[in-house]
Amino acid sequence: MPTQDFFNLRDREIGGRRRQPTQPRSVPSPYKFSRTLRGNEGLVRRLGMEAKHQWHDGCVNTVHFTPSGRWLITGSDDQMVVIGDWQTGAVRLAYNSGHRNNVFQAKTLPFSNEQTIVTCAADGEVRVGVLQDDSEVATRRLANHRGRAHKLAVDPASAHVFLSTGEDGVVNQVDTRQEEAIPLVTVRAAPPGRQRKIGLNAISLNPMNSHLFATGGSDVFCRIFDRRRLPMTEALLAAGEEPCVEKLVPDHLQHQPHLTITCTAYSHSGEELVASYNDESIYLFDARNSSAGPGLFLQKYEGHRNERTVKGVNFFGQRSEYVVSGSDCGNFFIWDKETAEILSMQKADEEVVNCLEPHPHLTLLATSGIDDDVKIWAPIRDAPPSLAPAKRQAARNNKARERNAAVCGSDSRVRPEVLFRAVLNNFDGFDFRSATTGEADAPTYELAGSSDEDDDDDEEDDDDDDDDDDDVEEDE
Repeated sequence: MPTQDFFNLRDREIGGRRRQPTQPRSVPSPYKFSRTLRGNEGLVRRLGMEAKHQWHDGCVNTVHFTPSGRWLITGSDDQMVVIGDWQTGAVRLAYNSGHRNNVFQAKTLPFSNEQTIVTCAADGEVRVGVLQDDSEVATRRLANHRGRAHKLAVDPASAHVFLSTGEDGVVNQVDTRQEEAIPLVTVRAAPPGRQRKIGLNAISLNPMNSHLFATGGSDVFCRIFDRRRLPMTEALLAAGEEPCVEKLVPDHLQHQPHLTITCTAYSHSGEELVASYNDESIYLFDARNSSAGPGLFLQKYEGHRNERTVKGVNFFGQRSEYVVSGSDCGNFFIWDKETAEILSMQKADEEVVNCLEPHPHLTLLATSGIDDDVKIWAPIRDAPPSLAPAKRQAARNNKARERNAAVCGSDSRVRPEVLFRAVLNNFDGFDFRSATTGEADAPTYELAGSSDEDDDDDEEDDDDDDDDDDDVEEDE
Protein backbone atom coordinates (compact mmCIF):
# COMPACT_ATOMS: atom_id res chain seq x y z
CA MET A 1 0.00 0.00 0.00
CA PRO A 2 1.56 3.36 -1.01
CA THR A 3 2.33 5.64 1.92
CA GLN A 4 1.27 9.26 2.29
CA ASP A 5 4.85 10.27 1.49
CA PHE A 6 4.44 8.58 -1.89
CA PHE A 7 1.29 10.57 -2.67
CA ASN A 8 2.92 13.79 -1.51
CA LEU A 9 5.93 13.19 -3.74
CA ARG A 10 3.70 12.38 -6.71
CA ASP A 11 1.60 15.49 -6.13
CA ARG A 12 4.74 17.60 -6.03
CA GLU A 13 6.19 16.13 -9.24
CA ILE A 14 3.17 15.73 -11.54
CA GLY A 15 0.39 17.70 -9.88
CA GLY A 16 -1.44 14.77 -8.35
CA ARG A 17 -4.29 12.60 -9.61
CA ARG A 18 -6.57 12.88 -6.60
CA ARG A 19 -8.92 15.61 -5.50
CA GLN A 20 -7.64 17.15 -2.30
CA PRO A 21 -9.88 16.65 0.77
CA THR A 22 -10.37 20.40 1.10
CA GLN A 23 -11.54 20.77 -2.51
CA PRO A 24 -15.21 20.52 -3.49
CA ARG A 25 -16.10 17.60 -5.75
CA SER A 26 -16.71 19.98 -8.66
CA VAL A 27 -13.01 20.95 -8.66
CA PRO A 28 -10.88 18.50 -10.71
CA SER A 29 -7.41 17.45 -9.64
CA PRO A 30 -4.51 19.31 -11.30
CA TYR A 31 -3.67 16.16 -13.25
CA LYS A 32 -7.19 15.75 -14.63
CA PHE A 33 -7.46 19.47 -15.29
CA SER A 34 -4.26 19.47 -17.38
CA ARG A 35 -5.46 16.46 -19.37
CA THR A 36 -8.80 18.13 -20.08
CA LEU A 37 -7.21 21.44 -20.96
CA ARG A 38 -4.95 19.88 -23.58
CA GLY A 39 -7.90 19.16 -25.86
CA ASN A 40 -9.69 22.46 -25.28
CA GLU A 41 -10.89 23.95 -28.58
CA GLY A 42 -10.37 27.49 -27.35
CA LEU A 43 -6.66 26.82 -26.85
CA VAL A 44 -6.33 24.98 -30.17
CA ARG A 45 -7.83 27.95 -32.03
CA ARG A 46 -5.43 30.32 -30.26
CA LEU A 47 -2.29 28.60 -31.53
CA GLY A 48 0.40 30.98 -32.72
CA MET A 49 4.10 30.69 -33.49
CA GLU A 50 5.96 30.83 -30.20
CA ALA A 51 9.49 30.07 -31.43
CA LYS A 52 11.57 29.32 -34.52
CA HIS A 53 14.75 27.25 -34.23
CA GLN A 54 17.43 27.23 -36.95
CA TRP A 55 19.21 23.99 -36.13
CA HIS A 56 19.96 22.62 -39.63
CA ASP A 57 21.45 23.52 -43.00
CA GLY A 58 18.77 21.81 -45.07
CA CYS A 59 15.11 20.77 -45.12
CA VAL A 60 13.96 19.40 -41.77
CA ASN A 61 12.29 16.07 -42.59
CA THR A 62 11.42 14.84 -39.10
CA VAL A 63 10.44 16.33 -35.73
CA HIS A 64 9.88 14.16 -32.65
CA PHE A 65 9.28 15.04 -29.00
CA THR A 66 10.91 12.74 -26.48
CA PRO A 67 8.41 10.89 -24.22
CA SER A 68 9.05 13.31 -21.35
CA GLY A 69 8.37 16.26 -23.66
CA ARG A 70 11.62 17.87 -22.54
CA TRP A 71 13.55 17.62 -25.83
CA LEU A 72 12.80 17.84 -29.53
CA ILE A 73 14.71 15.55 -31.92
CA THR A 74 15.07 16.60 -35.57
CA GLY A 75 16.69 15.19 -38.71
CA SER A 76 17.50 16.90 -41.97
CA ASP A 77 18.93 16.84 -45.48
CA ASP A 78 22.26 17.79 -43.89
CA GLN A 79 22.37 14.21 -42.47
CA MET A 80 22.58 15.55 -38.92
CA VAL A 81 20.41 14.67 -35.93
CA VAL A 82 19.81 17.45 -33.39
CA ILE A 83 18.55 17.11 -29.83
CA GLY A 84 17.36 20.55 -28.80
CA ASP A 85 15.44 22.41 -26.14
CA TRP A 86 12.23 23.51 -27.86
CA GLN A 87 11.60 26.17 -25.22
CA THR A 88 14.93 28.04 -25.33
CA GLY A 89 16.30 26.90 -28.70
CA ALA A 90 19.51 25.65 -27.06
CA VAL A 91 21.08 22.64 -28.80
CA ARG A 92 21.87 19.89 -26.35
CA LEU A 93 23.63 17.77 -28.96
CA ALA A 94 24.06 17.66 -32.76
CA TYR A 95 25.66 14.57 -34.23
CA ASN A 96 26.31 13.00 -37.62
CA SER A 97 23.70 10.30 -38.16
CA GLY A 98 26.05 8.07 -40.16
CA HIS A 99 23.65 8.16 -43.10
CA ARG A 100 24.89 9.06 -46.58
CA ASN A 101 21.70 10.84 -47.62
CA ASN A 102 18.75 12.81 -46.24
CA VAL A 103 17.51 11.72 -42.81
CA PHE A 104 13.77 11.01 -43.06
CA GLN A 105 12.89 10.03 -39.49
CA ALA A 106 14.46 10.00 -36.01
CA LYS A 107 12.81 8.66 -32.85
CA THR A 108 13.75 7.69 -29.31
CA LEU A 109 13.16 4.14 -28.06
CA PRO A 110 11.08 3.69 -24.87
CA PHE A 111 12.69 2.75 -21.54
CA SER A 112 16.09 4.02 -22.68
CA ASN A 113 16.17 7.18 -20.58
CA GLU A 114 15.82 8.99 -23.92
CA GLN A 115 19.38 7.95 -24.77
CA THR A 116 18.73 5.61 -27.74
CA ILE A 117 17.74 7.18 -31.07
CA VAL A 118 16.83 5.22 -34.21
CA THR A 119 16.89 6.79 -37.68
CA CYS A 120 16.12 5.97 -41.30
CA ALA A 121 17.13 7.81 -44.44
CA ALA A 122 17.18 8.11 -48.22
CA ASP A 123 20.23 5.82 -48.35
CA GLY A 124 17.94 2.94 -47.31
CA GLU A 125 19.69 2.37 -44.00
CA VAL A 126 18.16 2.04 -40.55
CA ARG A 127 20.61 3.08 -37.84
CA VAL A 128 20.77 3.42 -34.07
CA GLY A 129 22.65 5.99 -32.04
CA VAL A 130 23.34 5.71 -28.32
CA LEU A 131 24.05 8.88 -26.39
CA GLN A 132 27.09 8.12 -24.25
CA ASP A 133 27.31 11.69 -22.96
CA ASP A 134 26.34 15.11 -24.25
CA SER A 135 29.25 15.23 -26.67
CA GLU A 136 29.50 11.77 -28.22
CA VAL A 137 27.14 9.40 -30.05
CA ALA A 138 28.05 5.96 -31.38
CA THR A 139 25.96 4.86 -34.39
CA ARG A 140 25.68 1.58 -36.24
CA ARG A 141 23.57 0.09 -39.03
CA LEU A 142 20.71 -2.23 -38.04
CA ALA A 143 18.91 -2.86 -41.36
CA ASN A 144 18.89 -1.88 -44.99
CA HIS A 145 16.09 -1.31 -47.52
CA ARG A 146 16.36 -1.34 -51.31
CA GLY A 147 15.61 2.27 -52.12
CA ARG A 148 14.74 4.93 -49.59
CA ALA A 149 13.70 4.00 -46.04
CA HIS A 150 10.85 6.37 -45.22
CA LYS A 151 9.37 5.65 -41.80
CA LEU A 152 9.82 3.95 -38.43
CA ALA A 153 7.20 2.71 -35.95
CA VAL A 154 8.32 2.38 -32.33
CA ASP A 155 6.78 -0.26 -30.08
CA PRO A 156 5.71 1.57 -26.89
CA ALA A 157 6.11 -1.64 -24.91
CA SER A 158 9.67 -2.48 -25.98
CA ALA A 159 13.05 -0.89 -25.37
CA HIS A 160 14.63 -2.69 -28.33
CA VAL A 161 12.10 -3.63 -31.03
CA PHE A 162 10.68 -1.33 -33.71
CA LEU A 163 9.51 -1.51 -37.34
CA SER A 164 10.90 0.10 -40.48
CA THR A 165 9.65 0.39 -44.03
CA GLY A 166 10.57 1.92 -47.36
CA GLU A 167 10.23 1.99 -51.11
CA ASP A 168 11.01 -1.73 -51.47
CA GLY A 169 7.64 -2.53 -49.86
CA VAL A 170 9.31 -4.49 -47.04
CA VAL A 171 8.35 -4.14 -43.38
CA ASN A 172 11.30 -5.08 -41.18
CA GLN A 173 11.14 -5.92 -37.50
CA VAL A 174 14.34 -4.52 -36.07
CA ASP A 175 15.86 -5.49 -32.72
CA THR A 176 18.80 -3.41 -31.49
CA ARG A 177 20.19 -6.56 -29.79
CA GLN A 178 20.29 -8.57 -33.04
CA GLU A 179 22.68 -8.40 -35.99
CA GLU A 180 19.97 -8.79 -38.66
CA ALA A 181 16.42 -7.50 -39.01
CA ILE A 182 13.51 -9.88 -39.62
CA PRO A 183 11.49 -9.15 -42.82
CA LEU A 184 7.88 -9.52 -41.69
CA VAL A 185 6.14 -8.92 -45.01
CA THR A 186 6.63 -7.56 -48.50
CA VAL A 187 3.48 -5.63 -49.39
CA ARG A 188 2.25 -6.51 -52.87
CA ALA A 189 -0.71 -5.64 -55.03
CA ALA A 190 -3.65 -8.05 -55.08
CA PRO A 191 -4.99 -10.36 -56.38
CA PRO A 192 -2.28 -13.06 -56.49
CA GLY A 193 -0.60 -13.20 -59.87
CA ARG A 194 -0.19 -9.43 -60.02
CA GLN A 195 2.78 -9.33 -57.74
CA ARG A 196 3.73 -5.68 -58.06
CA LYS A 197 5.46 -4.45 -54.93
CA ILE A 198 3.84 -1.52 -53.14
CA GLY A 199 6.42 1.07 -52.20
CA LEU A 200 5.61 2.19 -48.66
CA ASN A 201 5.59 5.79 -47.43
CA ALA A 202 4.05 5.21 -44.00
CA ILE A 203 3.79 2.81 -41.10
CA SER A 204 2.14 3.25 -37.68
CA LEU A 205 1.63 0.95 -34.68
CA ASN A 206 -1.63 0.64 -32.80
CA PRO A 207 -0.85 2.26 -29.40
CA MET A 208 -3.26 -0.04 -27.57
CA ASN A 209 -2.26 -3.26 -29.37
CA SER A 210 1.29 -3.20 -30.68
CA HIS A 211 0.74 -6.47 -32.55
CA LEU A 212 -1.21 -4.45 -35.12
CA PHE A 213 0.35 -1.99 -37.55
CA ALA A 214 -0.92 -0.09 -40.58
CA THR A 215 0.90 0.78 -43.80
CA GLY A 216 0.28 3.12 -46.72
CA GLY A 217 2.10 3.56 -50.00
CA SER A 218 1.89 3.52 -53.77
CA ASP A 219 -1.72 2.35 -54.05
CA VAL A 220 -5.03 3.34 -52.46
CA PHE A 221 -5.21 0.68 -49.73
CA CYS A 222 -4.43 1.27 -46.09
CA ARG A 223 -3.47 -2.23 -44.91
CA ILE A 224 -3.57 -3.46 -41.32
CA PHE A 225 -1.30 -6.36 -40.36
CA ASP A 226 -0.99 -8.55 -37.27
CA ARG A 227 2.60 -9.33 -36.31
CA ARG A 228 1.51 -12.63 -34.78
CA ARG A 229 0.66 -13.92 -38.28
CA LEU A 230 3.95 -12.80 -39.81
CA PRO A 231 6.04 -13.80 -41.61
CA MET A 232 3.64 -16.07 -43.49
CA THR A 233 4.73 -19.40 -44.93
CA GLU A 234 5.28 -19.81 -48.66
CA ALA A 235 2.45 -22.37 -48.75
CA LEU A 236 -0.09 -19.88 -47.42
CA LEU A 237 1.10 -17.17 -49.80
CA ALA A 238 0.94 -19.57 -52.75
CA ALA A 239 -2.62 -20.47 -51.74
CA GLY A 240 -3.61 -16.82 -52.06
CA GLU A 241 -3.81 -16.05 -48.33
CA GLU A 242 -3.74 -12.31 -47.70
CA PRO A 243 -0.96 -11.30 -45.27
CA CYS A 244 -2.99 -8.32 -44.05
CA VAL A 245 -6.00 -8.69 -41.76
CA GLU A 246 -7.77 -5.57 -43.06
CA LYS A 247 -7.73 -3.33 -46.16
CA LEU A 248 -9.29 0.11 -45.83
CA VAL A 249 -10.13 2.40 -48.75
CA PRO A 250 -12.98 4.78 -49.60
CA ASP A 251 -15.19 3.08 -52.16
CA HIS A 252 -14.90 5.90 -54.71
CA LEU A 253 -11.08 5.66 -54.67
CA GLN A 254 -10.72 1.92 -55.25
CA HIS A 255 -10.16 2.32 -59.00
CA GLN A 256 -7.85 5.34 -58.93
CA PRO A 257 -4.40 3.84 -59.74
CA HIS A 258 -2.64 7.20 -59.74
CA LEU A 259 -3.39 7.86 -56.04
CA THR A 260 -0.99 7.04 -53.22
CA ILE A 261 -1.08 7.25 -49.42
CA THR A 262 1.56 9.53 -47.95
CA CYS A 263 0.90 9.00 -44.23
CA THR A 264 -1.18 7.00 -41.75
CA ALA A 265 -1.73 7.51 -38.01
CA TYR A 266 -3.66 5.75 -35.25
CA SER A 267 -5.75 7.62 -32.69
CA HIS A 268 -4.81 7.48 -29.01
CA SER A 269 -7.23 4.59 -28.44
CA GLY A 270 -6.24 2.62 -31.54
CA GLU A 271 -9.88 2.53 -32.63
CA GLU A 272 -9.52 4.99 -35.51
CA LEU A 273 -7.03 5.39 -38.33
CA VAL A 274 -6.43 8.43 -40.51
CA ALA A 275 -4.82 8.30 -43.98
CA SER A 276 -3.70 11.16 -46.23
CA TYR A 277 -3.95 10.62 -50.01
CA ASN A 278 -1.67 12.32 -52.51
CA ASP A 279 -3.54 15.20 -54.18
CA GLU A 280 -6.80 14.02 -52.65
CA SER A 281 -8.36 14.27 -49.21
CA ILE A 282 -7.68 12.90 -45.75
CA TYR A 283 -9.96 10.06 -44.61
CA LEU A 284 -10.84 8.73 -41.17
CA PHE A 285 -11.48 4.97 -40.86
CA ASP A 286 -12.77 2.72 -38.14
CA ALA A 287 -9.80 0.45 -37.44
CA ARG A 288 -11.92 -2.17 -35.68
CA ASN A 289 -12.81 -4.79 -38.28
CA SER A 290 -14.34 -2.33 -40.76
CA SER A 291 -17.43 -1.88 -38.63
CA ALA A 292 -18.34 1.10 -40.80
CA GLY A 293 -18.70 -1.32 -43.73
CA PRO A 294 -16.50 -2.19 -46.73
CA GLY A 295 -15.41 0.85 -48.70
CA LEU A 296 -16.86 3.25 -46.13
CA PHE A 297 -15.12 5.87 -44.05
CA LEU A 298 -16.09 7.86 -40.98
CA GLN A 299 -15.04 11.35 -42.05
CA LYS A 300 -13.32 13.32 -44.82
CA TYR A 301 -11.07 16.36 -44.34
CA GLU A 302 -10.50 18.88 -47.13
CA GLY A 303 -8.95 22.29 -47.68
CA HIS A 304 -5.25 21.43 -47.68
CA ARG A 305 -3.16 20.44 -50.73
CA ASN A 306 -1.02 17.28 -50.75
CA GLU A 307 0.59 17.10 -54.18
CA ARG A 308 4.21 18.26 -54.10
CA THR A 309 5.84 16.25 -51.30
CA VAL A 310 5.14 13.40 -48.88
CA LYS A 311 2.84 15.03 -46.31
CA GLY A 312 2.33 13.90 -42.77
CA VAL A 313 -1.00 13.69 -40.96
CA ASN A 314 -1.62 13.28 -37.25
CA PHE A 315 -4.15 13.39 -34.45
CA PHE A 316 -4.02 16.22 -31.94
CA GLY A 317 -5.47 16.52 -28.45
CA GLN A 318 -5.52 14.32 -25.38
CA ARG A 319 -8.26 12.12 -26.86
CA SER A 320 -7.45 12.68 -30.55
CA GLU A 321 -10.16 15.33 -30.86
CA TYR A 322 -8.50 16.98 -33.87
CA VAL A 323 -6.73 16.09 -37.14
CA VAL A 324 -3.72 18.11 -38.34
CA SER A 325 -1.94 18.19 -41.71
CA GLY A 326 0.51 20.32 -43.65
CA SER A 327 -0.15 21.71 -47.11
CA ASP A 328 1.54 22.78 -50.34
CA CYS A 329 0.39 26.35 -49.68
CA GLY A 330 2.82 26.66 -46.76
CA ASN A 331 0.09 26.44 -44.10
CA PHE A 332 -0.99 23.72 -41.74
CA PHE A 333 -4.65 23.00 -41.04
CA ILE A 334 -6.46 21.75 -37.94
CA TRP A 335 -9.89 20.10 -38.32
CA ASP A 336 -12.42 19.03 -35.74
CA LYS A 337 -12.32 15.24 -35.99
CA GLU A 338 -16.06 14.73 -35.66
CA THR A 339 -17.39 17.57 -37.83
CA ALA A 340 -14.44 18.05 -40.25
CA GLU A 341 -14.73 21.81 -39.68
CA ILE A 342 -11.52 23.79 -40.13
CA LEU A 343 -10.65 25.25 -36.73
CA SER A 344 -7.29 26.82 -37.51
CA MET A 345 -4.84 27.57 -40.34
CA GLN A 346 -1.33 28.86 -39.69
CA LYS A 347 1.43 29.99 -42.05
CA ALA A 348 4.32 27.67 -41.15
CA ASP A 349 6.65 27.56 -44.18
CA GLU A 350 7.58 29.65 -47.20
CA GLU A 351 6.81 26.68 -49.46
CA VAL A 352 5.45 23.41 -48.01
CA VAL A 353 4.64 22.05 -44.54
CA ASN A 354 5.42 18.34 -44.28
CA CYS A 355 5.81 17.35 -40.61
CA LEU A 356 3.59 17.98 -37.57
CA GLU A 357 4.37 16.56 -34.14
CA PRO A 358 2.06 17.08 -31.14
CA HIS A 359 3.66 17.49 -27.72
CA PRO A 360 2.95 14.43 -25.54
CA HIS A 361 1.53 16.49 -22.63
CA LEU A 362 0.81 20.08 -23.73
CA THR A 363 -1.37 21.91 -26.24
CA LEU A 364 1.64 22.46 -28.44
CA LEU A 365 2.83 21.54 -31.95
CA ALA A 366 6.19 21.36 -33.71
CA THR A 367 6.22 21.74 -37.52
CA SER A 368 8.77 21.63 -40.33
CA GLY A 369 8.91 21.64 -44.11
CA ILE A 370 11.07 22.94 -46.92
CA ASP A 371 12.48 25.75 -44.75
CA ASP A 372 15.61 25.00 -42.75
CA ASP A 373 13.98 25.69 -39.39
CA VAL A 374 11.61 24.14 -36.87
CA LYS A 375 8.63 26.13 -35.61
CA ILE A 376 6.89 25.75 -32.24
CA TRP A 377 3.17 26.55 -31.94
CA ALA A 378 1.48 27.30 -28.62
CA PRO A 379 -1.83 28.95 -27.55
CA ILE A 380 -0.33 32.45 -27.22
CA ARG A 381 -3.02 34.51 -29.00
CA ASP A 382 -5.36 36.67 -26.95
CA ALA A 383 -8.30 35.62 -29.12
CA PRO A 384 -8.90 33.13 -31.95
CA PRO A 385 -8.18 34.67 -35.38
CA SER A 386 -10.86 34.92 -38.04
CA LEU A 387 -11.45 31.75 -40.06
CA ALA A 388 -12.23 33.73 -43.25
CA PRO A 389 -8.62 33.51 -44.57
CA ALA A 390 -8.57 29.77 -43.89
CA LYS A 391 -11.80 29.27 -45.83
CA ARG A 392 -10.50 31.30 -48.78
CA GLN A 393 -7.22 29.37 -48.85
CA ALA A 394 -9.08 26.06 -48.57
CA ALA A 395 -11.28 27.05 -51.51
CA ARG A 396 -8.19 27.85 -53.60
CA ASN A 397 -6.57 24.54 -52.68
CA ASN A 398 -9.70 22.57 -53.51
CA LYS A 399 -10.05 24.36 -56.85
CA ALA A 400 -6.42 23.62 -57.76
CA ARG A 401 -6.83 19.96 -56.87
CA GLU A 402 -10.02 19.66 -58.94
CA ARG A 403 -8.31 21.33 -61.88
CA ASN A 404 -5.39 18.91 -61.64
CA ALA A 405 -7.78 15.94 -61.55
CA ALA A 406 -9.56 17.26 -64.65
CA VAL A 407 -6.22 17.65 -66.48
CA CYS A 408 -4.82 14.22 -65.63
CA GLY A 409 -8.03 12.22 -65.57
CA SER A 410 -8.61 9.16 -63.46
CA ASP A 411 -5.63 7.24 -64.83
CA SER A 412 -3.16 10.16 -64.83
CA ARG A 413 -2.09 9.44 -68.45
CA VAL A 414 -1.66 11.65 -71.49
CA ARG A 415 -1.01 10.60 -75.08
CA PRO A 416 2.73 11.03 -75.90
CA GLU A 417 2.06 13.07 -79.05
CA VAL A 418 -0.04 15.50 -77.02
CA LEU A 419 2.67 15.78 -74.38
CA PHE A 420 5.27 16.44 -77.12
CA ARG A 421 3.17 19.18 -78.70
CA ALA A 422 2.55 20.74 -75.29
CA VAL A 423 6.27 20.89 -74.54
CA LEU A 424 6.99 22.54 -77.92
CA ASN A 425 4.39 25.19 -77.20
CA ASN A 426 5.29 25.65 -73.51
CA PHE A 427 1.81 24.35 -72.60
CA ASP A 428 0.20 27.57 -73.92
CA GLY A 429 -3.25 27.25 -75.42
CA PHE A 430 -3.68 23.52 -74.80
CA ASP A 431 -6.94 22.02 -73.63
CA PHE A 432 -5.70 19.19 -71.41
CA ARG A 433 -9.24 18.05 -70.68
CA SER A 434 -9.61 16.92 -74.27
CA ALA A 435 -6.03 15.69 -74.39
CA THR A 436 -6.37 12.96 -71.78
CA THR A 437 -6.53 9.42 -73.13
CA GLY A 438 -9.97 8.13 -73.88
CA GLU A 439 -9.17 5.06 -75.99
CA ALA A 440 -8.30 1.81 -74.29
CA ASP A 441 -5.82 0.77 -76.98
CA ALA A 442 -4.14 4.16 -77.39
CA PRO A 443 -0.44 4.39 -76.48
CA THR A 444 0.04 6.23 -73.24
CA TYR A 445 2.72 8.04 -71.30
CA GLU A 446 2.72 7.66 -67.52
CA LEU A 447 3.03 10.97 -65.71
CA ALA A 448 4.84 11.22 -62.40
CA GLY A 449 2.43 10.85 -59.52
CA SER A 450 4.18 12.94 -56.89
CA SER A 451 7.42 14.69 -56.10
CA ASP A 452 10.22 13.08 -54.11
CA GLU A 453 10.45 13.74 -50.41
CA ASP A 454 13.93 15.22 -50.75
CA ASP A 455 13.31 17.23 -53.92
CA ASP A 456 13.55 20.92 -53.16
CA ASP A 457 13.25 21.94 -56.81
CA ASP A 458 9.55 21.28 -57.27
CA GLU A 459 7.68 23.56 -59.65
CA GLU A 460 6.16 26.61 -58.06
CA ASP A 461 2.43 26.70 -57.53
CA ASP A 462 0.38 28.65 -60.04
CA ASP A 463 -1.34 31.91 -59.21
CA ASP A 464 -4.29 30.19 -57.60
CA ASP A 465 -1.95 28.47 -55.12
CA ASP A 466 0.14 31.56 -54.29
CA ASP A 467 0.15 32.57 -50.67
CA ASP A 468 -2.04 35.52 -49.87
CA ASP A 469 -0.15 37.56 -47.31
CA ASP A 470 -3.33 39.39 -46.40
CA ASP A 471 -5.07 36.10 -45.65
CA VAL A 472 -2.75 34.92 -42.92
CA GLU A 473 -2.40 36.92 -39.78
CA GLU A 474 1.26 37.34 -38.84
CA ASP A 475 2.34 36.38 -35.36
CA GLU A 476 3.59 39.18 -33.17
